[in-house]
Amino acid sequence: MTYPSSLPPELEGKLRQREREGYAFHRLIESSKTILKAHRPEFPIHIPILVVPYSQGEGWVKNLVDGEDATLELSLRFKEIHLRDSNLGGIIYGGDPERKGEFLVLGAHYDHLGKDEKGGFYYSGSDDNASGVAALLEIGRSLVKRKVDLRRSVVLLFFGGEEWGLKGSEHFIKNPFVPLNQVKAMFSLDSVGGSADEKEVFFVGGSFYPSLTERSRRFLQRLGMKEGRDIDRYAFSFGSDHYPFHQKGIPSLDYFSSDHKKLHTVRDNLEGIDFNHLAHVTRLIYLTAYEFLTEP
Repeated sequence: MTYPSSLPPELEGKLRQREREGYAFHRLIESSKTILKAHRPEFPIHIPILVVPYSQGEGWVKNLVDGEDATLELSLRFKEIHLRDSNLGGIIYGGDPERKGEFLVLGAHYDHLGKDEKGGFYYSGSDDNASGVAALLEIGRSLVKRKVDLRRSVVLLFFGGEEWGLKGSEHFIKNPFVPLNQVKAMFSLDSVGGSADEKEVFFVGGSFYPSLTERSRRFLQRLGMKEGRDIDRYAFSFGSDHYPFHQKGIPSLDYFSSDHKKLHTVRDNLEGIDFNHLAHVTRLIYLTAYEFLTEP
């Protein structure tokens, strides 16, 4: 921001001070968001909280908090939102009497952002997460055709409420219809159809469960794909429906193959889907799941 040169020096100094204070307050808000996400409590919070990251050691925070005449003014507006949603699911039982009680969960969320209240348009969510739903339906169809080969059982889950805080997957963890201690692994399919020039697939959770990742890694070369870089520090915590399973100690992976910059924007549309790549990622997950379900 610039100011007219005709302003008196003392007034210009006050304006620049206000600008610096505004910038500091903006950084304070952004830091609060980050810290609250990193320390998400187990219980719901219904009051606004502003976290001052004093321990971070940044001078501007210390000066702001320690200043005798420091003042913060917050103007907040609240909108109460009530959601009603459902999970959809089914089980394909394995045929081994000793293994059919062990389960692999394959999940994809079917909700998205809905209607933009200001613009009046709808977010189509073609990649996030119609692509994952389509892939899961195809994987389920293929597993049913080879049901006679399955030793273990597979749970197919279509989650609601993912975009509102993993509500569907959290509900399943709290209200499972199969014993959670018999769920041996969980694969989440979230945004797997985006255009990817490098034909990459990201195994979110691979740094936590390398042996689970290795199951998919063995099929990459056959499918003409390659593994994306490790993005766990950005995407694993609260990233998708795998996370509540991980919190319960269930080995979990989230398959991701998209341009994250287009997600939650109007650019996430049908034209942005790379159908050939989506088919390859779907086959990768199917082969991994089939191996898991049929091995001794």
